[in-house]
Amino acid sequence: MKNNTLNVPEARNLKRVWRVAAPYLLAALSGVMISLGWFTPCPTLVMLVSIVPLLFAENLIAGDSKKAKLLRVGLLAFIYVYEMDLLILYPLMLMFKGWTFLFFCFNSILYALLFVLFSFVRRKLGNGWGYFAFVSFSVLFDFILQNIDFSFPAIPMGFMLIGNNQTGIPFMQWYEYTGVLGGSVWILAVNVLVFLLIRDKIEKKKLRIPRLSACMATIVLPIALSLLIYYTYREKKAPVEVVLVQPNFDPYTEKFTIDVADQLDRMVELAREYADSTTDVIVFPETALDSNFWYNNINDNGMVAYLRDTFLADYPEANLITGATMLEYFMGAVPPSRDAMVAGDNLFLQMYNAAFQVAYGQPVQVYKKDKLVLGTERNPFKKKWDSNFSGGQAINLARAEAQTIFRNGKAKVGCFICYESLFGDYCARFADMGADIFCTITNDGWWLDTDLPPKHLRHAQVRAIECRRSVARCGNTGVTAGIDQRGRIVAQAPWWEPTALKVTLNKNRTKTIYTQWGDYIGIISVLLFLLVITLTIYKLIATSRPVQSAGSIGKDRKS
Repeated sequence: MKNNTLNVPEARNLKRVWRVAAPYLLAALSGVMISLGWFTPCPTLVMLVSIVPLLFAENLIAGDSKKAKLLRVGLLAFIYVYEMDLLILYPLMLMFKGWTFLFFCFNSILYALLFVLFSFVRRKLGNGWGYFAFVSFSVLFDFILQNIDFSFPAIPMGFMLIGNNQTGIPFMQWYEYTGVLGGSVWILAVNVLVFLLIRDKIEKKKLRIPRLSACMATIVLPIALSLLIYYTYREKKAPVEVVLVQPNFDPYTEKFTIDVADQLDRMVELAREYADSTTDVIVFPETALDSNFWYNNINDNGMVAYLRDTFLADYPEANLITGATMLEYFMGAVPPSRDAMVAGDNLFLQMYNAAFQVAYGQPVQVYKKDKLVLGTERNPFKKKWDSNFSGGQAINLARAEAQTIFRNGKAKVGCFICYESLFGDYCARFADMGADIFCTITNDGWWLDTDLPPKHLRHAQVRAIECRRSVARCGNTGVTAGIDQRGRIVAQAPWWEPTALKVTLNKNRTKTIYTQWGDYIGIISVLLFLLVITLTIYKLIATSRPVQSAGSIGKDRKS
């Protein structure tokens, strides 16, 4: 009979292969688990243990006797982040092409560097400072990506709580105090505590009651606080009647080929079906009017005059907010910014992705997009290969000189355009400036029927919670929705249908802690990073000093 059992050399080889591969498989497992936060009915439960395999992987490498430990630890983090980005943000490849690879690589390399520093700190200062560094360095990673141009922000870990449905909203209400980075701290801290408990069990140590109690309290208390806020929060009655127009022009085949006047006719027709004398705000989506309005004389533009003096004459109490492509010219010998285009002798042009508000008999108010999408709206190197790499976009859009809000007799509206809804601190500044309601305009048709449009919608829900501002979200193809101050969707239009949505939202002037302080947790993470690095350097210097023996000390004294 044939013997199917492994002989001793084969078993040893298999064991050796497993030891080499195990850390990388564990890192890949963490990448899959953290991505499941978007695709499971109970994302919170998945997120609370999703990073545990990565911590075990680092522990395995740190405990072996082989060389190049830090390099291998960095590879673990690279695998983890790159896989997370790939699984969650894969639809970006539809539009960004080669830039997607750079996005993912940049994010992965940045986190790998921070993860290597954490592993080094843990070896030098011990587990206590080490895992404290892991939490603070990981939060720093999120914070960095929210505040630099050369990146597509990875989705902060705390934001993963919202998952693929509404089950996460009741658990996120405490974000009004911390913002989404508070969720990152929570997720990371729980993962560390769970890892330590499991490691103790594997090493057959006694169960540490204080550690178990700390883990349970860290899990339960934020959830209990959030549920308490969710079920006791009451909006003050300050209604604003909003009509959101979803014209549904396919961006690949219609949006930039159909005549702008015909597109405007469709939007006006849809608005008339839902607007009436009680309507306060009418909203058209991002780049709804793609006809290169001149900022210098926008009040004299023919389309603006039609909207202001003809269309809105039927709704004299309403204000219209619409996205538009806008140009501005400058006279002078020096270009006004790095993004200015030369148009002639001492003449420069700048192009904006903008929004403007127009009301019957009132001058136009303009908002220019400030957070620009890397690779399609902003190429950092301004070289010819940039446009080829990003799929043909050759023009750098200019950024806003300052944030502005739309003011009218009914409301103060903080309007952010598409990608800007990813930046919590940026959106909070609108509320701090006095905005009592939010409006976000977008064109998510670029992503077709993928899962990115619903994910993008959830950013608006988080912004509503952080600032306690209702959000009127208007998309060209969807997802058009009204969101209340608890982040709940109170009305939603169907995806990929020409329609409009009428919704009543409440204003709010109260400023949350997050509205006033923004991403203060990110600032704290920077300070903690500096503290930990300083302690590590001090430890290295202290241990590198030669220690004199007692005999040599005695000889020195005699001499």
